[in-house]
Amino acid sequence: MLRRAAIAVVLLAAWSSAATAQAPPANAPAPQAPSSQRPIRLILKDGSEQLVRTYQIVGDRVRYYSVDRSQWEEMPASLVDWEATRRAAQSGDDRAARALELAREVDLAARPGSLDVDAGLPPGVEIPSEEGVYVWDGQHLQPVPQDLAESRLNKGRFLAQILSPVPVIPTRYTIQLKGAHASLRVRVPEPSFYLRRAAVGEPSLRLIHARVHGSRREIEWLSNYLGAQRTEANEVPVRVVRLGPRLYRIEPGQDLAPGEYVLAEVVPDRGLDLAVWDFGVDPQPAAPPKPH
Repeated sequence: MLRRAAIAVVLLAAWSSAATAQAPPANAPAPQAPSSQRPIRLILKDGSEQLVRTYQIVGDRVRYYSVDRSQWEEMPASLVDWEATRRAAQSGDDRAARALELAREVDLAARPGSLDVDAGLPPGVEIPSEEGVYVWDGQHLQPVPQDLAESRLNKGRFLAQILSPVPVIPTRYTIQLKGAHASLRVRVPEPSFYLRRAAVGEPSLRLIHARVHGSRREIEWLSNYLGAQRTEANEVPVRVVRLGPRLYRIEPGQDLAPGEYVLAEVVPDRGLDLAVWDFGVDPQPAAPPKPH
């Protein structure tokens, strides 16, 4: 008789436990394992949060191990904003990725030669940690000077536009640099360039073969006709390869003909940044005659 009573008590306890362990809310994240490496944020509907090591949903309550108090606690599951908790978990993964990227940047700043991929430079040649553009000509790595271009209105066209009874003559601007030649001279037609930038994000770069006009170098021509804008430039295609955090290699898509060049960055919604890097490519020296 006593044995049958004991069995009945056990069955009643099992039935009671199954009745309280109800299904979790449909939008609740899966219960977290105790081996999680970082605290979990349970976001509550009042805007506060609980930092927990792990949690389980039992019926209409959430049982969790509090990081702050180092003990097991519980609260009604209806107090938890499960969607916000899910977003917090995803953003935690994003923050971890950003922290890893920052660690790599710090490591790169401490060791400038430590790159993600081959930079195409011989052993012992390291890209300086200062931001800017550098050029490798096969023998030397040197900084490319940065100069400020100016936008100049074509006054003849502007005067004709004023005198014209209808706006059929487009307004024309010229982006130009002072001086017929850049101070930096490159003596190979296939140089490599390296950009170390301060801004975050992939750069949009243009390599432009400038036209020498008197004592200035014309880079780009902008025209505005009936509200439609048009740009003209003798552009050289480039291939941009990411080497590490905020560090890029720029490879021209073709050999550079002798002349004057600028490397410029395109600013979204603004166009060409007037702070450009300028250099010139000199003609190749004639090969010595072969001995007879």
